[in-house]
Amino acid sequence: MTGPSNFARLNRSEFAVGSVPAISSGLRSAAIVALFFTSIGSLGCALTGSKSSSSGNPSAGGTPAIKVTPASVNFGSVTLGSADSQTIQISNPSTADLTVTRVGYGGPGFFVTGLSLPLTLPAGQTISFNGNFKPSEVGNFTGTISISSNADGSPLVVNLSGAGTTSRVQLSPSTTTVSFGNVTVGSSSTKDVGLTNTGNTNVTITNVSVAGTGLVATGGTNITLTPKQSTNVAVSFDPKVAGGVQGTLSIVSNAPPLNITLTGQGTGQSVQHSVSLMWSPSTSAVGGYNVYRGSVSGGPYNRLNGSVDPSTNYTDQSVASGKTYYYVVTSVGTDNVESAYSNQVSVAIPTP
Repeated sequence: MTGPSNFARLNRSEFAVGSVPAISSGLRSAAIVALFFTSIGSLGCALTGSKSSSSGNPSAGGTPAIKVTPASVNFGSVTLGSADSQTIQISNPSTADLTVTRVGYGGPGFFVTGLSLPLTLPAGQTISFNGNFKPSEVGNFTGTISISSNADGSPLVVNLSGAGTTSRVQLSPSTTTVSFGNVTVGSSSTKDVGLTNTGNTNVTITNVSVAGTGLVATGGTNITLTPKQSTNVAVSFDPKVAGGVQGTLSIVSNAPPLNITLTGQGTGQSVQHSVSLMWSPSTSAVGGYNVYRGSVSGGPYNRLNGSVDPSTNYTDQSVASGKTYYYVVTSVGTDNVESAYSNQVSVAIPTP
């Protein structure tokens, strides 16, 4: 009463803002530039405002103070032709008004945006601006941002650093070899392969393919990864026959191609058991029969067929290895009256 079957599944300038006029005299310009160089370095620019003689808000009392966060900025590696921007905050931790009159910046590729001067910052307030780095050549660079105010110790200097780099397209896998080990024929195993953009420019994956019997890959295709971004490719091994399999997962993109080795061993063979039932027809006029199954002798039983079956045989294909099942049958008359259960039949399903 049993039968097996197989199955499988599957930038320099000085400029003014506000009341300070632009510099036009060559002599005067030279003098100011010399002073400027002394203040912030060999190259740079400054955002300026009208001169303030304020020493704080007299009614508030106290001495103006300034705090800049972060105290230094490292832009890291920036590809030539692109720029990186980081937020810098100016805070007034004192009880008197803080007046910022000038913000100068120097160093190849460094500049400041997002400020309108002069500005007065009341006690306890904070304002933000952007420090930027846009390298024009390869190398490591340093610079400064100089912030002049009515606070003691003015100007306050923020050190800058960054590196200009050429474009580098690189896609790195989480592993170069995937081993599925032993996988029973008729079952499957799935493993993820991570792909990370370890370069400094976008990587576009155009094709993901697998070579090898029983090996399938899903995901990863037609995806663009920004620097440091990752994605996964799911690789499945579904052996059809026993034996070793070796294959390759291939990744094609605008980065150098990747080829990842895949190995697995198909073992044994999965057997799907079934139970075939047959019975003698009723001597009375009937519309058909219902088949019931239980896991305990004597019931309770659950009906297996969805509707009355006129035949006198039934195949139960939903059995599991190592289990024992108990079957009974009823007849259903043409008046839809159902008979009592027939004699019980037990069937033990072998393992495997």
